[in-house]
Order: sequence, then C-alpha cells, then structure tokens
Amino acid sequence: LTLSRNQLASFALPNNMANLQKLYLSDNPLRRLLVPHGMNVENLEVYGFPKSEITRYFAEGQISIRPAENGQIIVEFNGGILQTTESLLGKWKNRPELKSPFRFSPSAPQKFFRIRPAF
Repeated sequence: LTLSRNQLASFALPNNMANLQKLYLSDNPLRRLLVPHGMNVENLEVYGFPKSEITRYFAEGQISIRPAENGQIIVEFNGGILQTTESLLGKWKNRPELKSPFRFSPSAPQKFFRIRPAF
C-alpha cells in the first residue's frame, strides 16, 4: 500500500488489511499510524514512518485478555459494554464502570468476558 503526498496527520489501516506486507508513506505529515490489534507488525515492512511508533487498535467488539505481572490479568476492549460472568450458564453482568485497559487479580477459579453493543 502506498500513501504519498497527502495531508494525513493520522491514518488507521482497516481490519481487512491485517495481512498487508508493505506500507509506503512518503511526503505526509503523518504523526499517528494505527493498525488492527491482530496485525503482525513485526513482519510488516514500513517505509516513511518509525515502526516503533505504530499504535494497535481494537475494532469495535474486540477483546484481548492476557497475563500481567504478579498473577494479574489485563483486559483490553473496544466498543460496547463489557459483561462478565463466572459461569457460562450464569447471568452476565454489565460492567460499564470498567474502562479499557484494566487489570484485576483473579478471585474466582474462572471468569468470562464479552462485549454487549452499547445501543
């Protein structure tokens, strides 16, 4: 993909371009480049923008759960309202007070998360 001689200050690659291999950016005042969270940036050849400054974003409704230090868990999500439950057969609880990203220390043997549309 080549973007040149535009007045772009920010650019976000759409989700359907997660397999992009080369990105050429020239003659742009680009200050922010966003890529889908699942995109393999390590294998992306980028020209005209520092690879270390690429920001990952989540498409609406995506969620990422990963371990952190001290046994904590990090949950990141975008769009909608996060819901939690300790059993898939149980009732889901809306958690609008939880903002992404958030950390927690597990207190139950299992916890499940999903995103409910905000409309």
